[in-house]
Amino acid sequence: MAKKAEQVKLTEEEMAQLNQFKTNSELILREFGQISLLELQLEKRRESAERTLEQNDQNQVAFSKSLQEKYGAGNINLETGEFTPAE
Repeated sequence: MAKKAEQVKLTEEEMAQLNQFKTNSELILREFGQISLLELQLEKRRESAERTLEQNDQNQVAFSKSLQEKYGAGNINLETGEFTPAE
């Protein structure tokens, strides 16, 4: 007959090391979860910034057209607000 394996109890140091590995693994998993949430938040912020940029560009083009309709072609000095017609 085969001999039955005898159970052996691990030392306190071995158990402490195993528990530390478990704790470290849980902390790492939590960190990855937090990183994933931050990535989602950043993605939403990026999308919002892209929409804002697009809207700003559209508003700028529309405003430029309205100024051109009002004053004609030319240049505007942003510091003084003076319009110089194109020659």
